[in-house]
Amino acid sequence: MKQTLALLAIGLLLGGCATDGGSSGTGITTAEGNVAGITTAMAAALSGRAGELAAQGDLGGIRVSVEGTDIAADTDPSGAFRVRGDYDSVVTLLFARAQDQLAARLQVNVPAGGTLTLNDVELDAASGKALPQSQSVVFDGTIVAVDCGPGELRFVSQQSPDDGDQYAVVLAGSSIVDAMGAPVPCTLLAPGEDARVSGAVNDDGTFGDATIALE
Repeated sequence: MKQTLALLAIGLLLGGCATDGGSSGTGITTAEGNVAGITTAMAAALSGRAGELAAQGDLGGIRVSVEGTDIAADTDPSGAFRVRGDYDSVVTLLFARAQDQLAARLQVNVPAGGTLTLNDVELDAASGKALPQSQSVVFDGTIVAVDCGPGELRFVSQQSPDDGDQYAVVLAGSSIVDAMGAPVPCTLLAPGEDARVSGAVNDDGTFGDATIALE
C-alpha cells in the first residue's frame, strides 16, 4: 500500500511538471509574437521593388524555428507563433515556408526560462531578414554586477545561473522596486539579489525601459 501511494505521488509530481505553463522560472524558454507582413523573393523579383509587401493575408504555415535545433512551431492564419523549448542567450530564429521561397532570420537574446515577445515582425525573403517593430522580455534573474555610475545591472538567469551567460539591463529609463512596489535606489543593490525583469530589448541586445522587481 505504501509503495502504491509513493508511486502515485511521483506520478502526480511529474504530471504537474508536464503541464507547467512554461513561462519565466519554469526552465522553458519562449519566443512568441506575430508576423505582420511578408516580402517573398518571388514577389520582389516580379515587382522590382524589394520593399513591397506580399501576401499580407497569407501569414499561416510559416515554420519558426531555433536554428540548429528541432525546436519549432508554425504560425497560425493570423501570423501568431509561440516557440518553446530548452534554449537561451543569443540564438537565431528562422522563419521559413517552402511554397513561396520564404527564408528570413533574426538573431535574438533571451535568458533561459524567460519569455521574448516579438511584435509585428516583417519578413523579407529578398534580404533574408526578419525585422520586428519592437521586442520585449521577461525573465527571473540574479544580480551578478552593479554599476550605478554608468547605470547598468548585469544578471544571470535563475534557471541557468552557471552557464556563463550574462544579461545587461540599462538603468536609464528603468525602475527598481521591492516586493511591495516601493522604489529602491541602485546604491542599495548587491550581487546575489533575485529579481524579475521585464523590459524592452535594445538594438545592441541589452535590456532597457525595464521594471526590476526585487524578490
